[in-house]
Amino acid sequence: NKERLSKQRRLKRLKDKGHTVASPSALHRLMRCPSSAVLSKYVPEKSSSYAEEGTLFHAIMEHILKAKLGEQVTTKFIKGYINQNSTISLSDDAINEMIDCVQDAIEWFNLNFANAEQVYAENKLPMYYSDKDFGTADVIVLFDDRLVIVDWKYGKGVDVSPNNNPQLISYAVSALKYLSSQHIDIRKFKEIETIIYQPRIYTGETVKSYKYAMQELVQQSKIIKEAVDKVYALY
Repeated sequence: NKERLSKQRRLKRLKDKGHTVASPSALHRLMRCPSSAVLSKYVPEKSSSYAEEGTLFHAIMEHILKAKLGEQVTTKFIKGYINQNSTISLSDDAINEMIDCVQDAIEWFNLNFANAEQVYAENKLPMYYSDKDFGTADVIVLFDDRLVIVDWKYGKGVDVSPNNNPQLISYAVSALKYLSSQHIDIRKFKEIETIIYQPRIYTGETVKSYKYAMQELVQQSKIIKEAVDKVYALY
């Protein structure tokens, strides 16, 4: 059953990914080495137990936020979700760690975003830099004059910074483009905040934030667009 779930999840990821060349998660690599897009084109996608853990954490957070479960996020609920949806065998310690991480993340989210106008969880976005690429923003939060992009990172090996992070910049600009298409006046956003939430990175901060004024965000997005254009010229 776990093998079947794992296969279904991999197929879903491939379907969501489509034939994307410059995915947001790959931008940091493509900007350093545009030709890597051509080389990786022939490398089959592989998963791992670490990736499956991260996917499971994302799935739980998506389910909770979309269902607006609030105080119903009990240990029993999370454990039941893990047992039903996990595609890999997790030890009791790994399950308990994930339960703690989910509950802490929801507590942090509710504390900081309870007054938000709107919350989008796992929203699939066409990328602003190419009509052939898209990505999925973990969380987009709208306030009256502020837009917040939250990215869940469940890995504990690499401390990820939001400072001028190409992935988060691409999500932010693409979210603005999407919101504009939904007839939301994006000129009202005086500040765009990008947040990395990384609960298992014990060598650094769990919550890391970087704030942009609109002009700075646009400037950084142009640099990314130029890099992606080079990637496609090679591809």
